[in-house]
Amino acid sequence: MDWLVLGGIFLGCLARTFIPWLKKKKEAAKANQPFKFDNSFLITMAFGLAVSMTTAIMIYPQFVVSGAAFPAAFIFGYGAQDLTNRLVT
Repeated sequence: MDWLVLGGIFLGCLARTFIPWLKKKKEAAKANQPFKFDNSFLITMAFGLAVSMTTAIMIYPQFVVSGAAFPAAFIFGYGAQDLTNRLVT
């Protein structure tokens, strides 16, 4: 498995996890309320990352195009994490 693909999947999951966290942090700052990191963000990221990596190892190598490996992997990881977030919440 290409490390570029695995890195893209990881960064896609990471981006999808921290965008909602940053939004909640910004909303709390506007309302002058204290903000505490919620561990549910990490739990859903771990689950989404496990699903994404397992799927990537089994299926993705057949579809990798060398020039677009990182962007495709990033979108793949972002999409898998989004699906996981929607199923969990």
